[in-house]
Amino acid sequence: MANTKLLHPSKIRMSKKKVFLFVCFAGCLSSFSVYYLVLSAELFTPGLAGISGGIVYTMQDIFFRGDTNKLVIGLTYAQFRATFYYLFYALANIPIIYLMFKWYSRRFCFLSITYLVVNALMTMFLTYVPGFKYDLIHTYDKITGIIQPLSLLNTLFVAFLSGVTYGVSVGIAFKVGACTMGLDPVLRFYSRQKGRNLGPFLFGVSFINAALWIFVRYFVQSNFEAFGIKSNWESFVHNTILSPKLLGSFVFSFTYSMVSGLIYSSTAKAELFIITDKSKEISDFWNDTNYHRGHTLVQVEGGYTHKKRNDLKMIINMEEMYDVVEQIAALDNQALITVAQLKRVYDIHDWTPMTKDDMNKQEEILKRGEKRQKRINKKLEISKARKKMKQKNKAKK
Repeated sequence: MANTKLLHPSKIRMSKKKVFLFVCFAGCLSSFSVYYLVLSAELFTPGLAGISGGIVYTMQDIFFRGDTNKLVIGLTYAQFRATFYYLFYALANIPIIYLMFKWYSRRFCFLSITYLVVNALMTMFLTYVPGFKYDLIHTYDKITGIIQPLSLLNTLFVAFLSGVTYGVSVGIAFKVGACTMGLDPVLRFYSRQKGRNLGPFLFGVSFINAALWIFVRYFVQSNFEAFGIKSNWESFVHNTILSPKLLGSFVFSFTYSMVSGLIYSSTAKAELFIITDKSKEISDFWNDTNYHRGHTLVQVEGGYTHKKRNDLKMIINMEEMYDVVEQIAALDNQALITVAQLKRVYDIHDWTPMTKDDMNKQEEILKRGEKRQKRINKKLEISKARKKMKQKNKAKK
């Protein structure tokens, strides 16, 4: 236990303008990374963004067939790639936004959607405004318009650079209490509920997604002579398993996870001690809203006034700090909060907090069990009565 500080809620929370500016900066930085590095090198990002990228890259192969000078539905190669990438990504996030409003606070939802909107608008600005259409990665011959694939070394360097910039963007968004949309809200919710780090799962999914689209693109490109890819075993291995884009996507995912984790650790925990005169109201609020964290009421006595009251103690993930502090401040803006960062927490018996919803469900299960037992007892009594009647009838005969 270290770094214990006595904080008022207003000191923990950043000003709304400052948080908004941080989110906008993170969205712009992510847009720079995606537009100039990830999409240019045709790398695969984790989650829904990686799926959107795979679809767009495959569509480019089908419609442009390697010719970057060609126009499709009035869009250039770069415009088609960026526009449809964010179109598919926005559509994929519609159900995610619905789930976010069910699981998270309005503040978290607003900041996360702001990040997505700023990211998309900045990318459209870089795509369509003259003067910004500069390709930092020359993946095609400007004279012939034919795509020239990047070498393995160049791809890995671009993947590392994009992973660093994208990781900084993600870390800043997490730091101010937002997320980068896609699968992040779902994974964060279930990591809270289960108490497990689902980062390795997301990393595995992103790698499988990249491998899948690499295979799909190979079979598509092998059908067009413009790509110069032969359909044989040697070409298959070289353009799929040993593909620079597959290895680059692996480096990108690893780098961005490491950098974002250095800026903001989702596994760090803190112990809150809440000094308040409204402990009952705060405790009832958490119970009524079925907050996923348990809390403890601690009876204390003032050293000077000798007044007795109950204070609150709670262990949370650091990423939950904004939500918890806002909930406390809404009920008691004079509360004092002691924040002690914990180095390690041992959950030996896998304890999970019991909420009112859980208790109501248990009562319903018990009532159902009692009703079921009563039905069984009635059936037994009826069957016994029938047996007695049969025995009496036999005796009379």
